[in-house]
Amino acid sequence: MSRLAERLDCTTAALLETAKQRDALAADSGQMLRLLTKISENHDEYINQDEYGVVTTV
Repeated sequence: MSRLAERLDCTTAALLETAKQRDALAADSGQMLRLLTKISENHDEYINQDEYGVVTTV
């Protein structure tokens, strides 16, 4: 019985760690999506900036 409890503890610990990693990846994914959306919405500004940050219109 103690061996089964030990295996259950290990499984629970692994599951909790996996959940933490999943949550971190979800947060990173959300940040990346917001950044890409911002770049997409303002792509002319990002593409057409000269070396001094001056935006030129095409």
